[in-house]
Amino acid sequence: MKLFVDSRMVSQGVYEVLRAFFREEFDIEKIEALNRDQGFFAAIWHDDESDELCVEIDRKERACLRLVVTDPDFESREYKLKQRQLMYQAARKLTGRELPWGILTGIRPTKIIAQERAKGRGDKEIAERLQSVFFVSQEKTDLVFLVDEIEKPILDAVQLDSYSLYVGIPFCPTRCSYCSFPSYARNKHEDWVAPYLEKLHEEVKETARLYQGWKLSSVYIGGGTPTALKADELRALIRVIRKAFSVQESVEFTVEAGRPDTLNEEMFDMLKAEGVTRISINPQTMKDETLVRIGRSHKSEEVVEVFRLAREKGFEEINMDLIVGLPGETPLDFKQTLKSIGELSPDQVTVHSLAVKRASSLGERDYRHKEEQVWEGIDQLLYGFAEEAGYVPYYLYRQKNIVGNMENVGFTRPNRVNLYNTLIMSDRQTIAACGVGAVSKFVYPDHIERVGNPKSIPTYLEGLHRRMEKKANCLTKFQEYDINTEKYIVGNEEDE
Repeated sequence: MKLFVDSRMVSQGVYEVLRAFFREEFDIEKIEALNRDQGFFAAIWHDDESDELCVEIDRKERACLRLVVTDPDFESREYKLKQRQLMYQAARKLTGRELPWGILTGIRPTKIIAQERAKGRGDKEIAERLQSVFFVSQEKTDLVFLVDEIEKPILDAVQLDSYSLYVGIPFCPTRCSYCSFPSYARNKHEDWVAPYLEKLHEEVKETARLYQGWKLSSVYIGGGTPTALKADELRALIRVIRKAFSVQESVEFTVEAGRPDTLNEEMFDMLKAEGVTRISINPQTMKDETLVRIGRSHKSEEVVEVFRLAREKGFEEINMDLIVGLPGETPLDFKQTLKSIGELSPDQVTVHSLAVKRASSLGERDYRHKEEQVWEGIDQLLYGFAEEAGYVPYYLYRQKNIVGNMENVGFTRPNRVNLYNTLIMSDRQTIAACGVGAVSKFVYPDHIERVGNPKSIPTYLEGLHRRMEKKANCLTKFQEYDINTEKYIVGNEEDE
């Protein structure tokens, strides 16, 4: 099937709307004029004679629907929005279906609330716009406002000179088939571990120097699987972080323990002794056949064992990650996973809907769900589980190509909201990031800049000085910002 677009048009948003409806990968062809003999499936183009934006969808034995908008401005955001709106309306009329998130794809919905409030709109008007402009359902609109209610007090307290620290460990016992993060199986790349940690220690120390005088909110060691390191290796890293950044006991400190096959008594004792306040134990599924299928080297019973051991060792805040729509699974399998997780009663449950990325092995194999529609409505089961277990959603985001047109959502006990996840998802706080593939984020009052580290270890081991210079330059801009005028102080070129 093909999507035909006028060569002047931005097609990606339309493409995503169509895929959400028809669950197909489309070829995109840019053409100046449409010819029905080409047998097109969907088309969007600008008619020069009538000065109209035209949308058509054509399926066998069904009528073609054409919608138009006059006098378009090709460069405006409104024009691009209108493309998506028209294609959504056409697809909706043709299929008789509604999408719960409407035309929102690959976005953090609560950011829309913040943006609309900044324009002076009240919550009632914002809710109406979500439904009338973006075609978001009432149910999902209510969800967005529920998450906003929980995260707003945290975000309102963020100060311009505060930041959180992310440190990445790109090693795992094995690489999962769905994973698109920079990650290496340790047993195949053992020679990289020592030089990587040496360079990481150096970057951590250099980063701490840049942020002298700033206020550290939280620390998050992620990956990869940080506990793929040996206990003494990870201990050394944690101590470097604590010393370099003068981490106070009150600062939230998370280590993504992740894989059960990397956890034991020695690891838990070390993490507890080093003041780690929160860990993640991430099964993704509790079905053993699926664990084998996605490349995991542990069984579901090991998840239960290490979770109980972590509780025995005194960890009072434990998160567990799950994935909806893993290859070969059914909604019944996911229901059983929820039941098993509910019996463990973690403090937080993070649920991702599978989104196949090109960098994953599933993406490389061009994996597609054969019966993706079976996952539609699974959110009813998920939110029912959360309500019964006493969880509330505290952060929320969406991705493109997401199974079941769902969302990724973090659930928490009301008194266990994870600060780092709330901050990183909101784009409201500067993030200092160290390690392979880590992206530092500089949040200014009027825009955001990002500086990414290399995604391969060999490249990361070189050029640290140049990367630190880029980050230092980004930090300098904060000093040039006049808080009274809410503008940047622009230097005189003649003085430079």
